[in-house]
Amino acid sequence: MSTPPATPSEIVRYVAGNVATLRKARGWTQEMLGERAQLAPRYLQRVERGTVNISVVVLVQLARALSVPASRLLRPARLTPARRGRPPTRPVPGAR
Repeated sequence: MSTPPATPSEIVRYVAGNVATLRKARGWTQEMLGERAQLAPRYLQRVERGTVNISVVVLVQLARALSVPASRLLRPARLTPARRGRPPTRPVPGAR
């Protein structure tokens, strides 16, 4: 018995989860990946949140920037919930 095909919204979430996971595994910020893929960081944020349906051209740009085949971004993946707000600041040594 075969599994049913993924829905379009599931595929958007797969791409979002895979892009975020691969970017973080490389230690890159969204800005760094955006530069490599020639995409605006704000757009990349939406891609990683799964709130935008990207084109095939953008899929290929992201795959090339991450040095993976485009099919890798379409594999089932889990989209982690976004953390709201600014990241915590690191204390400055010697500051009070």
